This record gives sequence, structure tokens and C-alpha cells, in this order.
Amino acid sequence: MTAVATAPNVESLAATLRRIARERPSLDVAQFRVIGLEEIQAAYGADWPVHRDRVRLAAHEYILKRLGEGDLLVRGGDGFLVVFGSIGGREAEIEALSLTHGLNEFFLGEEGAELSPRFVVETREVPLAELSSVLNQAEVDVSPDAVQLRAPDPSDINWLFEPEWDVRGEAVVGYKCAGVVRSTGKSIPGYRFEPIAGRLPSLAHLDIAALKHSDEALRSLVSNGMRARITTKLHVTSLTNGPTRAKIVRALEQLDRDLLRFRAIRICGVTPGFPRIYLEDVINQLRRAVSYVAVGAVWNEPDMLTLLQSNASSVGFCLPPAPTGPGCSAPQQDLLARARTAVALAAGQKKPFFVDGPFSRDLAIRLSAIGVTQMSSKEIWPAVPEPAPMQAWTADRLFTR
Repeated sequence: MTAVATAPNVESLAATLRRIARERPSLDVAQFRVIGLEEIQAAYGADWPVHRDRVRLAAHEYILKRLGEGDLLVRGGDGFLVVFGSIGGREAEIEALSLTHGLNEFFLGEEGAELSPRFVVETREVPLAELSSVLNQAEVDVSPDAVQLRAPDPSDINWLFEPEWDVRGEAVVGYKCAGVVRSTGKSIPGYRFEPIAGRLPSLAHLDIAALKHSDEALRSLVSNGMRARITTKLHVTSLTNGPTRAKIVRALEQLDRDLLRFRAIRICGVTPGFPRIYLEDVINQLRRAVSYVAVGAVWNEPDMLTLLQSNASSVGFCLPPAPTGPGCSAPQQDLLARARTAVALAAGQKKPFFVDGPFSRDLAIRLSAIGVTQMSSKEIWPAVPEPAPMQAWTADRLFTR
């Protein structure tokens, strides 16, 4: 069990709030509460008090492990409050919705659909004085493990290009720029829904570096008389933060517009529950500078239809580093069932649907059979230092070992 520090009195709490507010007059607060408890209580009968305490403890531990530096967790009744010290506005709302989805998925796996508690959340801005008063006698916890994660420095990144295979055309038609951290030998965390302890740091400086590197590679390719689409991955958190989005838009505006038809953007890290109104705003702003904007979703996204109804050019699954196999987060049959449904929805919206690996040739064959239009997996199409021109890659090569 994770140890917590409890605020002993209102004076220390008020001081804590002032410290994490950093001269702001208010902080964003997310209130999590459970709905539909009556049915669950009736199902458990006399065992309900024990089960209720277990649910409270599990939810408390789940949220506590995901707090950022400066965040506070407040227990009360059948719910919780999170006071966001490190983020605010849109970012706080998005984080709260992501936590809510994670909580619901966690309990769904633990309890099953019928006995699973369902959490909902409401986020609002609260003045510091009101917070101090409301939380006077509350149990306020901070996570001792909540440290400020730091993104890699661009100088520690080795930029590679991952081939993208067009299923129907049986050709490698483009490449997406992907960074590998030299000091760890691993991909930059955060773009593939990898489990991360704590809150993801800003990746905007890496997104801007990727834009520049992609553009240099594209200009070199075209100057040598070759053609291929080059995709740059941008993290959605870089685009929902006002100042960092402005920097990215400026970087996009400085790129060579004569090469626009060869350039694409993929928005990564769009978690379940991400507000569609904010995503649509991001897509529309990007499309003023780049004509092709794709959205990468997690494989178990519960609302693929609204993603596909957005102004995105294409939508697809971005799988975690170990997408299938024992103990993984995406069992193959579940993944295929989700992909089949998503492909049908995409066809209804007349949009291509991609799956981004890593995954095996066997899974690629199955994905091809259900109508996925584009794939990339380093297990089949290894990353290369520089992009190459479009080239044939026939489907029968999936059956060779």
C-alpha cells in the first residue's frame, strides 16, 4: 500500500494550496462520484459494507498513483476530489476524464459489467479561500511517488522512419518519424499508451524537433526526385496547451508549403473520454497548415464513431509496445473484434483505418482480412534512418518467414 501524507490542520493546508497555486487565485478541482450504487448494494446484500470499503480503497489507490506533482486527493463520502496543482483549464478537464475512464475500466475488469461501480466526474475552478474552507476537516492526501517526470532532451533522440504499408495498394507509401531515446534504446514514452507512473511531461519540444527532422528528410527525398508521404507524430497534450500549440503552429507555418501534399500529421495520445470539442478544435487548426491529419486512438476506445465523424483524414489504433500475448493489455481476439467494428464504422464514414504496431505477421494477415487499410509494425517493416521512395510490397510477403 502506498503511504500518504495527511494535512494536519487548516493552516498547513492553506499554505499548501498557496504553494501549488503559484500566485493563481484559484485551482481546478475534479469531483469523482459513483452512480448506480443502489443496484450494486442490493446485489451484495449484507456483504455490501465490506465491498464498499474495498471499492473506496481501490479507487483511492488508483487515483493516488496517477497524481502529478502538486496535486491533492481528498476523500469524502462515496467519492473523491482531486485538486490539480500542476495543470488547469482544458488540461485539468481532460486529465479528469481520463482518470474517470481508467477507473471504470479498472473496476469493469475486477467486478464484471453487472457489479462494476461507475464513476462520473465534474471539473470546475474553485477560489483558494473556498477550497481552504471546504477542505478544513477533510482527509487530504498527496502521493509520495508523485515526481515531475522529465521528457528526454532532443539531443538524446535518434530519429528513425517507420514504413507505412498500404494494404490495398500493396506498397510502402510513406514513413512516420519516430524517436528512440539513445540512453535507453526505447521509443519516446507517451505516444503509444504505455503505462507511465505519474503525469506525462510536456513533449512539445520533442514534437517541434520531430517536425523539423521530418521536413529535412522530406526535402532531401524530393530533391533527389523521389516521393513518399512523411508523417510526424504530435502528442495531443502539446496541442491542448495554448502556449505549446502556438509554438507548434508557428513551426508548421515555417515549413515548405510546396511539399504540403507529401506531409501528414498524426495526433497521438488521444485517451478514451477525450473531449471531442477540444479534439475537433485541434484538428481544424492543424488542417489550416497541413491537409492530412490522422488521429491515433487506443485499441479499446469506446466511442470510435465520434472520432471517425471528426474532421480527421483517417483514424486508427496505436498499439502499446506489447499489444498481444499472455498478460498484455490487448488480447488478440479482443483486438480483432474491436478492429472489425472500427473498420465497418470507418467504411461508413468513407475514411481509411490504420493499425500501428508492433505486431506479428500472423496478426497483420488477420487485420488485412477484416479490411484494415494501412499498417505499420517494426516486426514486419523495420525502421530505417532515412525515408525511401514509395515501393511495392506485396501481401504474399506476409506469409514468408
